[in-house]
Amino acid sequence: MEKIRLSANIIYVTDLPRAKAWYEKNFGMKTLEYSPPEFLEMSLGDQIFYIETENPKRPEGFREVSVGGASSAIFAVDDLKKTVEDLRSKGVKIVAEPVEPFWGGLVAKVADPDGNCFTLDQEVKVVVPPKTHISYEEFAQVEIKVGKILSAEKIPDTDKLLKLVVEFGLKPSSQEMGDDGSSKANQPDVRQIVSGILTYFPDPAVLVGKKCMFVTNLEPRKIRGHESNGMLFAVSTPEGTFSLLEPIDAIPPGTKAK
Repeated sequence: MEKIRLSANIIYVTDLPRAKAWYEKNFGMKTLEYSPPEFLEMSLGDQIFYIETENPKRPEGFREVSVGGASSAIFAVDDLKKTVEDLRSKGVKIVAEPVEPFWGGLVAKVADPDGNCFTLDQEVKVVVPPKTHISYEEFAQVEIKVGKILSAEKIPDTDKLLKLVVEFGLKPSSQEMGDDGSSKANQPDVRQIVSGILTYFPDPAVLVGKKCMFVTNLEPRKIRGHESNGMLFAVSTPEGTFSLLEPIDAIPPGTKAK
């Protein structure tokens, strides 16, 4: 089946120049194409909006338009209450004041001059105060090993995720038993690990053969449908500087950090 992807959002209005000025001023949209009095293409980040008026030239089946009412478009903001007050000071109609819905966060509704209503959404993150110290026993529960990356490939339809196949030396014989109950010794410990480092390695092939540090005793979890059995260690700065933690080549895969 041919892949289907979202192309654009459509907003129907009665006055195109007024709508253009309103969305530029209040939502910060940028104009890409302006063909008054019927068609306006605008962008907000990587999202495209077609803002249109009634047009008798529309093909049969596309002539019915709905001006005003609730839109499915949801706009994310960092500080909802401040955004609502800023819009109110500009004369924007606030349809619903900020409230906390049952799914969490904060939401509000605003309307454009034609009565099209939009939801503003703020995801409220719970800040957990960091522990200043942990016990040695807590630290000892974290298993950190050297892993050798055997393959690396981009996970389709994602911007950051790589699927890594990593070797961690040999499996402990007690963890790998044959059908007859005998131990399977010398079995390689090879795992799949999903990591969000594609931004720093647009050509994943450069990672193949690298030895890096991994947490190896995390519970498996699914990320975009792919099981991940560990976590890659790395460091980065707010400015975007990034580095893997790589041991010297003489350290073999499977070696535990102490």
